[in-house]
Amino acid sequence: MAAYKLSKTGVVNFLVLSVIGIVLLANVLIPNGSQAEELLLAQARQFFQPLPKDMAMPEFPITPELAELGRVFFLIHASRWMAQ
Repeated sequence: MAAYKLSKTGVVNFLVLSVIGIVLLANVLIPNGSQAEELLLAQARQFFQPLPKDMAMPEFPITPELAELGRVFFLIHASRWMAQ
């Protein structure tokens, strides 16, 4: 059986062409960043609805006093978290 001998140039050319081929194949098979983001966004829209602008309910309206109370509670918990 005859052995085929590659020169260094032939090996380098083969490796370079192999790497180029792998990169081109990866670009075709794997979606790029914007395509992946669009796909993920489309999937998320199937499961989630947009949040309403106002989370108040007719029986529990958001008053300025209630908003201030929420702010105070948040600051108390945030300061405790920061202290840890």
